[in-house]
This record gives sequence, C-alpha cells and structure tokens, in this order.
Amino acid sequence: MGGIIARAAVKNLMKNYYDQFGFFCSLSSPHLGYLSGVDGMIKAGLWAILKFKPIKSLQQLKMDDNKNLKQSFIYNLSKTGHLKRFRRVILFSSFEDSYVSWHSARISAHKKVS
Repeated sequence: MGGIIARAAVKNLMKNYYDQFGFFCSLSSPHLGYLSGVDGMIKAGLWAILKFKPIKSLQQLKMDDNKNLKQSFIYNLSKTGHLKRFRRVILFSSFEDSYVSWHSARISAHKKVS
C-alpha cells in the first residue's frame, strides 16, 4: 500500500514541492486496486476480513468504498494525473505476485477491462 499512500500524499500534501520531484518508484503497489487479477485465496481473505470488520483502506483497494465505481478512492486517485509531475516513474511488478496483479502494479488496463 506504500505506493497508494505516496500517490495520495503527492496529490494532497506536497503541492508546494512539485518543482522538486525527480522520480517516483513503487514496488508492486496495487495502483488499480484489487478489482481484478488477484489470486482466489487473496479475494477470499479480503472478503473474510471485511465481513467481520470493515477496514476503510481494504474497502478502498477492493473499490467497495462507494456504490458508484467512479466515486471510489482508487478511481479518483487515478484521475488526478499527479504522476505526470515526476520526471521519471518506475513501477516494479511480477507475474508471480499473488497479492498484487501485474496489471495493477504497472497501472495498465487488463485485457478483460479494456
């Protein structure tokens, strides 16, 4: 979640420092949330956790924080374009990662979605 927190901080807290941004690097962060491409065990675990205790950050990652998908935290974060303020953006991902889908970590549309 560090990449999501950093992106939210850039959007909300660091406006005075935009001219000093060099590069943004994230390691397998779920930039597109957990909407698709996640291992079945992870989906089941998220469902179980949220069934017993609603945790806002997990609801945001599942894009369940609003009934209207276009009002969800992850969707709105993606629409700000704040990563354009960096000279370089480096996104690391792995096909073998069962927690974060390759597409979500790379901020690229999955073929099922596009």
